[in-house]
Amino acid sequence: MPCLLEAYSDWKEENMESRLPNARNRIVECFFSAIAVYFEPCYARACNIYAKLLSTLVLNDDTYDAYGTYEELQYFTDAIQRFDIGIMDELPTNYLKLVYETILNIHNEAEDKMRKEGRSYAISYAINEFKKLAEACFAERRWVHRSYVPTFDEYMDTAMTSSAGLVSVCQALIGMEEADETAYQWLINTDNKLHKTVNKIARLYDDLSTNEECVNGEIKAEEKRGLVCGTSCYMKQYGVTRQEAVEAYREMIEVAWKDMNEACLKPMPVSNKIAVRALNVARLVLVLYKKDDGFTRPELSLKDAIAKVLIHPIPL
Repeated sequence: MPCLLEAYSDWKEENMESRLPNARNRIVECFFSAIAVYFEPCYARACNIYAKLLSTLVLNDDTYDAYGTYEELQYFTDAIQRFDIGIMDELPTNYLKLVYETILNIHNEAEDKMRKEGRSYAISYAINEFKKLAEACFAERRWVHRSYVPTFDEYMDTAMTSSAGLVSVCQALIGMEEADETAYQWLINTDNKLHKTVNKIARLYDDLSTNEECVNGEIKAEEKRGLVCGTSCYMKQYGVTRQEAVEAYREMIEVAWKDMNEACLKPMPVSNKIAVRALNVARLVLVLYKKDDGFTRPELSLKDAIAKVLIHPIPL
C-alpha cells in the first residue's frame, strides 16, 4: 500500500492534523474510497491521485458544514471561484487560508503530473466542478442564514450538486490515461443520465444517513448544526411524517439504481472503463452510507470494512 503510506506521510509531514483541528482526518478512508473506484493494480497511480483529491472534498465539506461562518464563507466561496493562490490573503482567517492553500496545492500537484502527459484539461474539468460544488454548499448555508426551509424540489436542485458525486467522478478520471477530453465532455453533459444518477444516489444516501432519527433518540447531526435536512424539505412539500419521508427516500434510491443500470447498459461514446468509474463511485456511496455516515463516524461500521480490505484481505 505505498500510495496510502505516501499520502499519510505527506499529511503528517505537513502537520495537518494540528493545523486543521476542525477538519476530519480521513486519509485512510480516502484511500479506501479510492481503491473501491480503482481496484485494478494497473491503476495504482490513478488511485493515489484520486485519494489525495478526495481529501479536498472532505476539507470543503467540513468548512461549509461545521466550521466557517456565513460571512467567512462568502469570502471562501469567492476565492474558490477564482482558484488563485495570489488572493489567499483576502480570506478573513488563518484557518480558511490554510484550507484554501491545501485545496489548491493538492490540485496543483495533480496538474503538474498531468501537464507532463498533455492532459491538463483533466484538472480543468475537475476544478470547474469543484467551483460548482462550492457554490451549491454556500447556497445551502444561505438558507440556514435566512432561516429558510426550501421545498424538496428546490432543495434537490442545489443538493444534487452539493452531493459531490459528479466532482468525485471527475477527480477519479484525472489519473486515468484513457480519460480523454471527450470522456469529460460526455461526463459533464447534463443530458447524460449517468451524470444525474450518480449525483442523485450520493445525495439520497447521504440524506438518509444524516437525517434519519437515531435509535437512541438523539437529534440528528445535521439539525444539531442548524443545516437544512432533505427529509425535512420533503415533509414540508408533501405534508408527510418523517418516517413517510424516509420511505419515499428509499423508493427514490431504488429508482435511481434502476436508472444507473439503464444508463450503463445503453451505448455510450466512451469505453466501459470510463463509465465503470461513475458506477463504482455510486457503489462506494452505498458502502459508505448504507448503515450510517461512514465518513463522519467510521468506527460504527466502515472501520470493519476497511480492516477486511486493507489489513486482512482475502489471500489469493
